[in-house]
Amino acid sequence: MNTKYLILLSFIASFYSNDSFSQVCLHTDLSKKYNYELTYTINKNVGISDLYDISKIKINIIGKLDNKILQSITVTIEDRVFRDSFQCMIHSFVRSYITGTNKNEDSSDKDYGDFIVTDFNFDGKEDFAVKVLQGNNGGPRYKFFIASATGLFKEDLFFSEEIVNFPSINYSAKTMKLVGAIGCCRGYKTIYKFNNQTKRWIKVSSKIYDF
Repeated sequence: MNTKYLILLSFIASFYSNDSFSQVCLHTDLSKKYNYELTYTINKNVGISDLYDISKIKINIIGKLDNKILQSITVTIEDRVFRDSFQCMIHSFVRSYITGTNKNEDSSDKDYGDFIVTDFNFDGKEDFAVKVLQGNNGGPRYKFFIASATGLFKEDLFFSEEIVNFPSINYSAKTMKLVGAIGCCRGYKTIYKFNNQTKRWIKVSSKIYDF
């Protein structure tokens, strides 16, 4: 297989127990600067004996030039519906707006993938988001990590706690839009614009409407 698509990898043969194991996915085509190695812990579902759930994900950010780990981040999954996600063999589960990998994959269900690389604050440094909750009509919930001035990644609480879902970003206009449903019969649309002076996102409009 072409190493560009070497997201594969292997089940780690080191089982923690009969009910828990790990799998590693190495993504080499989401960044021009880094390789992203995702190790996720899979546990047997306590309610359904033949199903397994992901409980946490460890993200290793690895430099392409020296193959050294720059940083390791562990994210706890918030819901057990991840049993079908983060499959190494399914390349469309990841997306990059930096390299263009899968950037045009369908996202009409507001699911942009399990791991997404992009630039959330237009500073020329790549950032990423990782899915932690499958979600509902508004789409999955993500945790967002922004590259700092030192190059290390830090969780952005504005995105993780207020934006929550992955937004539709207009990179030329520096705006982002969140669209979703409220219950059975109402919807919402909120638009934010990035302020170049303050380097913050400002809410410019919010609308709730009936279907």
